[in-house]
Amino acid sequence: YVNGLRVNYASNLLISTNIPIIDVCFDAGFGSLSYFYRVFSDIHGIGKHKLEMYGETFISIIKDYLSK
Repeated sequence: YVNGLRVNYASNLLISTNIPIIDVCFDAGFGSLSYFYRVFSDIHGIGKHKLEMYGETFISIIKDYLSK
């Protein structure tokens, strides 16, 4: 439950600000970027490796996913 809230908070920050992913990750309460990617992929069904591959363009993945 808590991770869902954290991912939602992080997603909103990534969409509405220009804060780097790593800063958003820690601000949302995750201990590492890798763990954030894992939890996000578990919750939203997007492959962890795909998220890591895109790096900073992760924001566009989130925007595309959340707009559906």
